[in-house]
Amino acid sequence: MGYLYVSLTIFLIVFSQLLMKWRIASFPPLPAPLDQKLFYLLGSVFDPFIFGGFFAAFLGSLCWIAAMTILNISHAYPILVCALLVLVTIGGVVLFGERLSTMQIFGIVLILFGIGFFVFR
Repeated sequence: MGYLYVSLTIFLIVFSQLLMKWRIASFPPLPAPLDQKLFYLLGSVFDPFIFGGFFAAFLGSLCWIAAMTILNISHAYPILVCALLVLVTIGGVVLFGERLSTMQIFGIVLILFGIGFFVFR
């Protein structure tokens, strides 16, 4: 059951990050003056999609709390972080056409092997 909670955490956080990136891409660039930056950032929170991203991350946090009642953090957290790094990166490439260097691809492959060794030890 603990791995189900970790998986739900991963899904919800990846969803939230990609949803917010998709939505923020339609916004104008971040303004330079500090007061305008603050207004821009606070205003973006009230966009329904950005708010939905925050809500998905919040639900992911609740799933993480549930996972922590069952699993050791020293085991679950590396899985979470590595999976998030790989899935959000792949989502950026697939959904937004972002480019990866050869070294980044190599790093992702190493992380995937590392997760495999870590989980199936």
